[in-house]
Amino acid sequence: MKIVISSNIHYVIPLNILLQSLKKHNNIFPIIIVKSNSIDEKICYENNLLYINTIENNYEYTSFNMIKKYMNDSRIYDTSYLFLHDTCIVGPKFIQSLNYYEKILSINDLFMSPIRNSNIILLHSSIFNNFDYFYENLSKKEACDLEGNINVRNFSNISNYGKINLLKPRFYVGFFDVYNTKYPRKIFHYPDFDIYKTVLHNKFGDFDPINKVKQIYKNSSFVKRHKREKLHFKNQEVKLHFHIT
Repeated sequence: MKIVISSNIHYVIPLNILLQSLKKHNNIFPIIIVKSNSIDEKICYENNLLYINTIENNYEYTSFNMIKKYMNDSRIYDTSYLFLHDTCIVGPKFIQSLNYYEKILSINDLFMSPIRNSNIILLHSSIFNNFDYFYENLSKKEACDLEGNINVRNFSNISNYGKINLLKPRFYVGFFDVYNTKYPRKIFHYPDFDIYKTVLHNKFGDFDPINKVKQIYKNSSFVKRHKREKLHFKNQEVKLHFHIT
């Protein structure tokens, strides 16, 4: 198994926080960091970590593209991959959980929480043989639509190409400005993986160089529901269940 982290050249702060939480574990699985918006495309080592740098930016779908593209490279290949975002933090039972699922993972298997799950997925490498395209030219809204299992052009959620093994749903644990951007994020916990995911709900761009935060869905019940949630979560900032040093 390899851990694949979807990142971006602008997301240095969250990536470092995730890496700090991973370093707390012994016997960590090999890590591949896919760094979007790079000046060129290459596989390289930086600070003893394996990177796939790419000029492309299709959000977390860039990670799927890069693993599929470089599957035959011995540095990249493995029988299974766990896909994470740089805006994740792992808990104390993380490796114990992965060791368990690695033992029971079979060809075409895919383990994930019910959609929406931010595409935090453990899958068998055989799944990449089940579709013949790369995700291209995705807007943030289209990336979110795909995550919600809504087809975009000829693209489909990667879970449609494997045998889904549903895990427990992620659940909300707080509303906290984890990265000191002045934009608090919702924090969700994935209990079966012991992963925490921070979400800038219905917005993106808090790490944009000019800090230009944009809304994703501008109408429909999604926004109305989000407004109700904002009222519900107001003043409920919580501390993480573990400390980041």
